[in-house]
Amino acid sequence: MGLAVIGKFAWSKVLLYIAAQKIGGLLGTILAWLTYLPHWQETESEASRLAVFSTGPAIRQNPHNLITEIIGTSVLVFGVLTILANAAPGQTGLTQLLIGFLV
Repeated sequence: MGLAVIGKFAWSKVLLYIAAQKIGGLLGTILAWLTYLPHWQETESEASRLAVFSTGPAIRQNPHNLITEIIGTSVLVFGVLTILANAAPGQTGLTQLLIGFLV
């Protein structure tokens, strides 16, 4: 949505893009669940099971935890946009590799 707001992505594609991201996330979760399926019965700690799918802060303070997530996401988005803005034409493989290293 942010890219659509700044004119770098067509608004007509936003809903489809969001739907594709949700489906991809769901399929990734299912794949992770299936991958760790043999370990679920052996793992007694709920926190350890949850750690497969997400990170948990050592100190849970929702406003502060939210701020750190916003900062981290902003740095990643800024980095990706910087790589894309400076990409040489025809160097899509290198651009994708750089974005992969950033993430």
